[in-house]
This record gives sequence, C-alpha cells and structure tokens, in this order.
Amino acid sequence: MRIRSLLTLTTGGALGAGAMYLLDPANGEDRRRDAFRNAGRGARRAAVTGARRTARSAREVSSAAIAGYRDAGASPR
Repeated sequence: MRIRSLLTLTTGGALGAGAMYLLDPANGEDRRRDAFRNAGRGARRAAVTGARRTARSAREVSSAAIAGYRDAGASPR
C-alpha cells in the first residue's frame, strides 16, 4: 500500500507541475500553442508511419499469395 500512495503523490505532483507550466499567465499561451503544434506533428508522423507499414505488409502478403499460386501450378489473373 505504501508504494501505491507514493505513486499517487508523485503523479499528482507531476500533473500539478504540468498544469502550472501550461497555465502560467506570462508564458502559458505560447507553451500551449507549442504543445498543440507538436502534438499535431506527432499525430501526423504516426499516421504516415502506420500507413507505410500497412502498405508494406499488404505488398508482402500479396507477393506471398502470388508465389503460392505459382508454386501450386496456377497462374494469377
């Protein structure tokens, strides 16, 4: 139970510090804008990476299927 309490305290402290950092009256607006911009870039990068992996996987599967048909004596259309 002691570790759970320590984890809760640490998490609360980190969330509080993050809120203070982003809600700072002097620089908070710039920090929020930068965080939003960086999050958008990260989301786009993840989407492109996922699409590339999916396309590569589809090519590999289709190549294997064609090779299997050829090995079985059939010809793909």
